[in-house]
Amino acid sequence: MPLVISEIQKSVEKSYGVVFPNQNPMPRPPKKKVDDSKADDKKKTVETKPEKKVVIKERVKNRVKKRGLQEPDDSGPLNPNNRPLIKKLVKPGEKKSPGQLKIEEQLAKNRDLLKKKREEYLRNNRLKKPKVNKPYVKSREGSQGGQRVSGSDWLSQKKAAVDNWERQKQRQTNKWQADRLATLKRWQEARKQFKKVLPDLKKDLTEIPFGAASVGKVSYSQASSREKSNKRMTPVSQVATTEGEALELSFIEEAFRIPVRSQGRRPTCAAFAAVRAVEILAKAMGRERDLSEQYFYYASKPKCQQSPCQSPGSWPRKAFVNSQRNSGFDIPLEKSCPYNDKKKRGNETQIPLKRSCLQGVAKVESFSMIKDRKEIHRRLRLGQPIIGGFRLSDDFFLNTGYVFKEKGQRVGQREHAQGHAILLVGLMELPKELHKTQGRYCTLIANSWGEGWGRGGHACISDAWFDEFRYDIPFIALEKVAVR
Repeated sequence: MPLVISEIQKSVEKSYGVVFPNQNPMPRPPKKKVDDSKADDKKKTVETKPEKKVVIKERVKNRVKKRGLQEPDDSGPLNPNNRPLIKKLVKPGEKKSPGQLKIEEQLAKNRDLLKKKREEYLRNNRLKKPKVNKPYVKSREGSQGGQRVSGSDWLSQKKAAVDNWERQKQRQTNKWQADRLATLKRWQEARKQFKKVLPDLKKDLTEIPFGAASVGKVSYSQASSREKSNKRMTPVSQVATTEGEALELSFIEEAFRIPVRSQGRRPTCAAFAAVRAVEILAKAMGRERDLSEQYFYYASKPKCQQSPCQSPGSWPRKAFVNSQRNSGFDIPLEKSCPYNDKKKRGNETQIPLKRSCLQGVAKVESFSMIKDRKEIHRRLRLGQPIIGGFRLSDDFFLNTGYVFKEKGQRVGQREHAQGHAILLVGLMELPKELHKTQGRYCTLIANSWGEGWGRGGHACISDAWFDEFRYDIPFIALEKVAVR
């Protein structure tokens, strides 16, 4: 799970006292500490308890002593059944009979004979010192070129391999922790900067010119999408989902692998949302591209392409239609047409554009206009990023990763956003305790105000807030793009 989502869940858990089971990887609060006195008593009882090996060893000695057997060597392996091959023929202090003496004499002769045979064998093989026999295991295919490996060497090799794996695992864990802390620190620094520019950002927000979509006229893209609405769309991007678990979590993986950018003080939120959607599908195809918001804002305003104009704001539909109809690639790279976050008074599209802005590397193949929230959720599960338009409540600007509907919320006039475009990239089912007030789902979104907003530039908006503050227009689901 991306760090962004785990931090959002952590924030919701902290504020509402709920839990996201089976999906939150962050550590839970530590359990209550045990009293020191009880802990010491427990420790004492554990320490006084005899070890299992010692108990077994004592039992073996008692059994040997009782049966009059030879005691096993303590240096050898502990085995209750370790008995000498020959029982003692007499008890200590008893007199040996002639038969017993004869047997012991014969055993001594046999030992001398075996010793001579061994020395003769060693001389014939020209060995100065007898070789110590060690336990061994059969060689395994591919290990040391088929040579024999002693048991002790094999065990040491296995132990070394396990230790090496543990060290690698620990290094990876330490790196993940270091990266996590560095990311959180970067977000905190970005949030400080965001708070400084927030007053100016509120003043610069403007109403989104939705055009034909806002008055209900059927556009080219709407008509084409109706013909496809009954067909099951093929997912293009990778969707990570836990559907069927305790709580559903579905999100477009590539959406969280692209840096969050800032639109600055220009009213280009719709262009940023649209370009990010194209980049997500391009990355899913294995072709990561940093595309130009500067060009896309220009392409979204056909009336401002020939001569400078002062009307701020845009909506991606017209640019999507033109890109779909275009036979070639029209959206250029960011380095070919860099974004300027400073306004040019009286020239919203900042024309004339550089000649390199016409060197396209990507285009829109298909998209749909969708309005029903259930259909929006279905498209998100298929991996289709969706551009939506919303009015903003006061708590949208400074949030800790979630925007829920609360009592007393209202939409202000100019400074509280007559319109803002954001990108929808996933769904997160809320705990049942929140269903009554917030609805079942919280939609994961990516904004265009930098990493200082929300959690790393992301947040989730509940169904209740979604329905209250959305524009009553069709949203745009991007289905397919082409990239070279």
